[in-house]
Amino acid sequence: MTACRPQPGSINPKIYTFFIPSSTDWVDGDSLKTFIPNAYVNIEKQIDKKIKALSYYDTEMKGYPHSRSLESLKIFSKYWGNRVGLNYVEPLKLIREVV
Repeated sequence: MTACRPQPGSINPKIYTFFIPSSTDWVDGDSLKTFIPNAYVNIEKQIDKKIKALSYYDTEMKGYPHSRSLESLKIFSKYWGNRVGLNYVEPLKLIREVV
């Protein structure tokens, strides 16, 4: 938020947060930090590329059923997609937009 602090004469970008498996999903459900998306990007055409790219992070990825496993990432994308009638999505939360 500090990096995108509004300044007179500057461009005010949209600011989004995103879902981070094994970080966002491990927060207590009653916490103020619970992730509730309000914007969704259809990634149906990119899901296989996303999984392949993440497979190169072998020191970060874990085995299923860990939430940071490749299988879980695909399941999360399907879960968020099911909420908006799509097969696979990337969920985002719009924090600030200047219109």
